[in-house]
Amino acid sequence: MEKYDVQVEITTRQETHDKQVENYHRKFTGQLVNKGEATYIRYREEDGTRVMFKLVTDDQVMLTRTTGQHRTALQFDTTATKVTNHYHTPYGMIELVTRTTRLDHVLDLTKQPQGHLAIDYRLYQGISLLGEYKIRLQFKA
Repeated sequence: MEKYDVQVEITTRQETHDKQVENYHRKFTGQLVNKGEATYIRYREEDGTRVMFKLVTDDQVMLTRTTGQHRTALQFDTTATKVTNHYHTPYGMIELVTRTTRLDHVLDLTKQPQGHLAIDYRLYQGISLLGEYKIRLQFKA
């Protein structure tokens, strides 16, 4: 297992079904952990939310966000038409579906680990489109 402190820069764009657009851009100090078949990028946001990206294969990435008793686990997979995911709340679980339209990531774990990740996806609850999202993440040691 290899572990590195990294600087993470993340930009997200959300467009809701009613065409409202929300942009988010932040920088965080985090960790990159290369463990067996997967690489993890994790950091903590200002409000205490723990965020973890798990890079599994070229076609599959998982995102977990945990705040208090709320936990969102989303899987992005370009080989699947749609993937069922879960949002855990104190009141129960909500089923969400992702449809990944783009997934690119590059990892360079040589002298100074660095890389980037790009994910575009649509998020549904049942058959209702909640929004279209774009995530761009860059990291470097």
